[in-house]
Amino acid sequence: DNEVGKIQASFQVWGDGIELWSSGIHTGSERNLEPVELDISGVKLLSLRANTTESLVDGHVDWVNPIITINN
Repeated sequence: DNEVGKIQASFQVWGDGIELWSSGIHTGSERNLEPVELDISGVKLLSLRANTTESLVDGHVDWVNPIITINN
């Protein structure tokens, strides 16, 4: 986002200890990224993770509006 300088980060979605999705590297300058849709049916433990190649002392990463929809 606009609050931080340049930082390289990747995002992953994990379900029950298995990586379900990975974003690749982002630098924070990207705009209008496509939403990600995953089928997490049957997943008991969901984890949203972010990894950086640098220290986050001068920055942070954001997951923007994560939404989980349950279909019955």
